[in-house]
Amino acid sequence: APNIYVEELIEELTEEPIEEAPIEGPVNIEPNIELSNELDNELDNELNNDVEEAWGSDVEAFMNIDMEGPLNVNADTASQHNSHGRQQQDDETGRITSNAQPTFEAKAGGGVAVMVWWCSGNAENGASDGNAAKKSLIVNAFVEMCSGHQSPGLWRHPDDQSARFNDVDHWTDLAQLLEKGKFHGIFIADVLGGYDVYGGPRNLDPAIRSGAQWPVNEPLAVIPAMASVTGNLGFGVTVATTYEQPYHLARRLSTIDHLTKGRLGWNIVTGYLDSAARNLGHTEQPEHDERYAIAEEYLDVMYKLFEYSWRDDAVTLDRERAIFTDPARVREINHVGKYYKVPGPHICQPSRQRTPLLMQAGTSKVGKSFAAKHAEAIFIAGHSPSVVAKNVAEVRSLAKELGRDPQNVKFLAMICPVLGRTQEDAERKFEEYSSLGSVEGALALFGGWTGIDMAQYGDDEELRHVESNAIRPVTLALSYLIDINLS
Repeated sequence: APNIYVEELIEELTEEPIEEAPIEGPVNIEPNIELSNELDNELDNELNNDVEEAWGSDVEAFMNIDMEGPLNVNADTASQHNSHGRQQQDDETGRITSNAQPTFEAKAGGGVAVMVWWCSGNAENGASDGNAAKKSLIVNAFVEMCSGHQSPGLWRHPDDQSARFNDVDHWTDLAQLLEKGKFHGIFIADVLGGYDVYGGPRNLDPAIRSGAQWPVNEPLAVIPAMASVTGNLGFGVTVATTYEQPYHLARRLSTIDHLTKGRLGWNIVTGYLDSAARNLGHTEQPEHDERYAIAEEYLDVMYKLFEYSWRDDAVTLDRERAIFTDPARVREINHVGKYYKVPGPHICQPSRQRTPLLMQAGTSKVGKSFAAKHAEAIFIAGHSPSVVAKNVAEVRSLAKELGRDPQNVKFLAMICPVLGRTQEDAERKFEEYSSLGSVEGALALFGGWTGIDMAQYGDDEELRHVESNAIRPVTLALSYLIDINLS
């Protein structure tokens, strides 16, 4: 989505806090945005009022319920977590017990393309009292370190700023703008290869020509700069588990969590581009479900490094005895599995959160199971409220079966607002943006996401479900929409 008129969005948001937002079409954003009645009713019905929930501590490291005023960061606060692998260390023995983990309560916020977090409850104390159940939105930016992100061609607009992605000032300016607007987080997507399916095989020309997520930079590098000019903004970053050793990634994530004072989230992906696999020592990427099997063991290793390897009091800085870190309080993890052998220990001392906030976006069958086990925040998309509601209900049901509180699993649904002072102004901008969009770039992105080369099909040719090794929910959603349109 374009970041051309983000300034206008910020001006509107700073007048009054966002409470509700529309989900489709060009809109005229007023200080208070009304939620579509259809979405409101359908979510309540489909989820049996699941959205009428108390806030869980699991995601407090990445969100702020009070959308007015500054956010407080308390480095000494320890929250009790009851999800995924977070653990609590015994003060006397240094052994690990389950169901709790000291973590940093840094509440944060972001928005260029916008993700909206559905939540409800008492915004003052986090409790749902039945009387003042008021839906709140957590607003999160969605960007990538490239030009245009998911809107190839908009770099041609004279007011476009996304083409400045190589300039650190672009990112620090954006971070400050988002924090000024009370955004809660900025999420940076990423890919490790080019979109070469359309007109292929192995044809990068359409993506290169149109700037469809090409060129693209490494996202973790810019986060410390953005953190240095903000106090409360959260930073989510996509890093794939398929091509990087967990020991190395654990070090990178712990380092950024230290430098941001506990404001880091990790979006766990398994990859979907064969072009990435070919450049990272493989002939092609592993099969979809095997990628998730690899990710399961990957997370096992990461938990051990983050949670089991160091005691909280390992670093003593004992100047009299000349002991920086007590070796008795640091231990190896000695992981031996099918995919990884990692003796450890973790090379970094524990960061503010130890384990960063965990996010995930997969809504395939195996992806939902993975998310239910590990994720604290899940990105979802859908062409209708009922589809979104169904995915939310399924993941929460799976989380409950795994012993997690399903209300501690939060969901981000994506919208793309086009802003205008009037409805006519918004529609004019929508038409202007559409005229600059690159069809070739869009087809390149579509080919990478689905594994389907649309160049093989005529404009009027019927396209049914096609098995692929890319992003499975995209092809399933496409097939569903085609079936609906043909029925």
